[in-house]
Amino acid sequence: GINAEYGDPFEDMTEKPHNLTVKELFVPSLEDLASVLKEALEKNYKYVSVTIEECPDLSKDPWSLAAKGLNGHSRILDIGGVKNMDFPVNHNPLKKWNLEEVAARVDLPGGFFIGAAGADPAITGDNCELIPNTNVGTKTILTYSAEVSKENGSCVKKPYPHNSVCCLCNIYGCDGNPGKALKVHVKERTGPVGSLITAMRQGLISHYNEKPVGLGGVFRVVNGKIKSHVMPCFPVEDLINQTRVDNWLKYYEVPAPATCLSVQVSQDMGLELRVEHTHFFTPSNHGGHYHYDLSPSEIEYEGYFLPAEKLYRVDRAVLPEGFVPK
Repeated sequence: GINAEYGDPFEDMTEKPHNLTVKELFVPSLEDLASVLKEALEKNYKYVSVTIEECPDLSKDPWSLAAKGLNGHSRILDIGGVKNMDFPVNHNPLKKWNLEEVAARVDLPGGFFIGAAGADPAITGDNCELIPNTNVGTKTILTYSAEVSKENGSCVKKPYPHNSVCCLCNIYGCDGNPGKALKVHVKERTGPVGSLITAMRQGLISHYNEKPVGLGGVFRVVNGKIKSHVMPCFPVEDLINQTRVDNWLKYYEVPAPATCLSVQVSQDMGLELRVEHTHFFTPSNHGGHYHYDLSPSEIEYEGYFLPAEKLYRVDRAVLPEGFVPK
């Protein structure tokens, strides 16, 4: 499905000008994080366990990641931004990055990256969701794209054996080493916060206040169902309000199991960050953006997370000077 209309998917992006801001994040001990997250999650779920465990081999089922673990030189990358997607004025040319090249720029040349991004339409044929799961060092790419079927509107998940991302990308990067991590296991939502990641992040904000704490990792929807979305073709009008966004996106109900790749940062730090972003894939045909659960009494999640040492803000999205959204 190479689509020349969207440029050469394999063009060399190394010569393009880039801007980069690096911030040190506050890194609490795992013991401290475990108690903060446990307290926060107990406000929202009936059964909560947050423990420090040796990470299982995440390259094996049911996790299916491109590395064994989440340890070593942990960082969060926020690349581009929604302004590159939401405003057609920024679609020509489309902003693209090759994660191999980005890995070198963020001092992680052999890194392992997981999270959420937009797919390169020169590869997929159109705009759609990307679930990056790639190990630059071992050249293992287990990334999926998720698109809206032009035939019947269903979600179509496909392997995407490339490292090109488009418009925006929020990923956790590390060496992919085994080691200790926070294991989070919750069941049965009793509180108002539908998203596991939002509930965790609220705990970080209330405890660490203005200290920026970042977490990355993987969690599984073990039971219940979640709300998701998949972006269809690029928006043709400025997405200046939620009504336009809702009319554009395609929403789905997705039953368990699902594997979710997630990043969160407790503070924006004036960088226009996507402070939380989670994409997922299932063994069936679903993938895309995780919103929240749709089955509070049945929902069950389990996952592994680690704090990030640094945040890299890469090529922050901007609107053209003098541009007025309509």
